[in-house]
Amino acid sequence: MNLQDIFSKMKQKALEKQIKESTELPNEEELKKVRKNLKNYSRKIAKEEIVDETAGQLVPFEEPEAPDTNDFESNQDEEYALWVDREVERIRKEKNNDAWTQYEIAKTNQRKHMSSEQLIEIHQQNPKEKGHMKFYQKYYHKGAFSIDESEKAEELLNRDYLTPTGDDLLDKTALPKEMMVRGDDYNKRGKSKWTHLSNEDTTTVDYRRMQALLSGERPRKKDKEQHDQQN
Repeated sequence: MNLQDIFSKMKQKALEKQIKESTELPNEEELKKVRKNLKNYSRKIAKEEIVDETAGQLVPFEEPEAPDTNDFESNQDEEYALWVDREVERIRKEKNNDAWTQYEIAKTNQRKHMSSEQLIEIHQQNPKEKGHMKFYQKYYHKGAFSIDESEKAEELLNRDYLTPTGDDLLDKTALPKEMMVRGDDYNKRGKSKWTHLSNEDTTTVDYRRMQALLSGERPRKKDKEQHDQQN
């Protein structure tokens, strides 16, 4: 039995005793109204009693302290100084990147309003320096990976990757035709039969036949056979 039932029964008994002692009997509506009020009053009293009993037992929630994950003793002043240096460097990089972006946008907008002759003149005045590869020189790509900013990285980025090295320093135009291969693939098993683009015929059969007919020459027998097979 809870407190609500106790208070309700006590009030109901008091009301019934008061009704018996009175000379005038109340009607049914008045009795319902009184019982409803008593019911609400008993709920209010029970709620106040429960709050008073549990008020001293409640403990406010406290955030637990984060455990120390450092395996070494740190100097807060030194760490703060290092953090300040990192923040200054970060802000400097952001400012430089923003300035460079604005410069590129202004340069692009300027070129949009220039004619083709003006653009050609600018390119002629400021040509890009590009290395020249030797005959049958092996090609090396600098890579698509990113590297951190440092003096060594700048040296690698600015290096001319078209400069010949090793066997590419030799003049391969003086070699026999069989030895004119890229790299050290000469006399190796499984090497490609293709040698050089200028040494191969990359035109189609129809193109060669048309050129021969226009120049008044007879098409090659091999081209004629291939043309007949295709048709």
